[in-house]
Amino acid sequence: MGSFLQLESEPGKGSRFFFDITVKTEDGERVHWENIDMVRHVLIVDDNDNNRVILREMLFLKGISFVEARNGFEALEILSKKNNFDVILMDYHMPFMDGIETIEKIRKNIDADPRQKIILLHSSSDDERIIKACERLHVQQRLVKPIKMQEMYNALSRLFRKEESTPVVADNATRSSRGDGFNVLVVEDNPINMFLATTIIHRIAPAAVIHEANNGKEALEIVSHVMPDIILMDIQMPEMNGYEASRQIRYIYPGFRVPIIALTAGNVMGEREKCIEAGMDDFMAKPFIENTMVAMFNKWLRLDKPQEPEELEGRTEMLDVNYLRTYLGDDDPAFMKEILTLTVNEFIKLMADFDSVLRGENVLTINGWGHKLRGVALTVGLMDIALLAEQIEGMKNIQPDALQALALEAKEKISKAIRLVQHYIDKELSPRL
Repeated sequence: MGSFLQLESEPGKGSRFFFDITVKTEDGERVHWENIDMVRHVLIVDDNDNNRVILREMLFLKGISFVEARNGFEALEILSKKNNFDVILMDYHMPFMDGIETIEKIRKNIDADPRQKIILLHSSSDDERIIKACERLHVQQRLVKPIKMQEMYNALSRLFRKEESTPVVADNATRSSRGDGFNVLVVEDNPINMFLATTIIHRIAPAAVIHEANNGKEALEIVSHVMPDIILMDIQMPEMNGYEASRQIRYIYPGFRVPIIALTAGNVMGEREKCIEAGMDDFMAKPFIENTMVAMFNKWLRLDKPQEPEELEGRTEMLDVNYLRTYLGDDDPAFMKEILTLTVNEFIKLMADFDSVLRGENVLTINGWGHKLRGVALTVGLMDIALLAEQIEGMKNIQPDALQALALEAKEKISKAIRLVQHYIDKELSPRL
């Protein structure tokens, strides 16, 4: 990269290694946290000196004044002197009286403002007791330590939304006015779809903060300390599927009507009705196309990005290069190469599982294999493989002869697809990098 390693060393004192590198940066709009100017005075309650230093530096950068308390007793004493605070940052783990107990005493104080804003700071290992206690004590936000600056500002901004109790459309209009600095949660177990979704989001909203989850359980953990502005939720996932994750989000956080967008196959009977029943708001068919993502963000976040017309119907070729260029973009060969390399790797994994899946007697296992194959094929427009995978995914029972015929056809087409995609990477993309 045009640099070299340098060394400064002095006997008995030590050595210092250093080098300079030049890297490209991506321009983006400055993030604006709406309503954060309404936070003027904060009480920090934490027994850890370092934690208090970090928190007060974050507040100082936004011109927010603060008072510090080293434990719950000090916090109650400060509050008893009629000090008015816009927000209380309350640590959970403290000696003698923990954060929950301190909040209980604050809420029971007859002179206390019942609308007092409180953010609880806790570790990711804390149990369900905290969630239930926060609901009971009307704790508006929770943040998992170590606290990141952007998460802190997001939490403070959300506390003072003017339309906290208004319907979702009005709330989304409020979100949109701060530019494209959204919190986006992508819940997807397919690594290709995850990479593709996050890349497209960064293209259309460079300032967006993207949180990634591989299943519903991971999504709930993220939502427990960062409430996104929009959630893209896959349906079929291990451990906890998209339906259950959406139901849990709606049940646990009834006050936050964050839009949940289902990532669907697009043509499964009754799937849309089940999504609505689970609490989802909209649907986006796979594979992800930038125009579709733009339309979804324009609708729910008022992103106001232009859309380009696309003609992608009637694709039947084994490897449609024109589709790849239109869909993935021809101006970034590195991005296209990474997507196609991921595709090859996923095909190889599916082939490795091929024989064991076919020997199994559980039709659901075979359906699951077909579902994965279909997702990978759709991502890069291999429509003939996707159609074949759809048949395997939709099998209701095991018919040995029919399954064997589908298996042989799938094996042949996947092998051919691997060769064609790899050839395109080697001959067309690699020379351009």
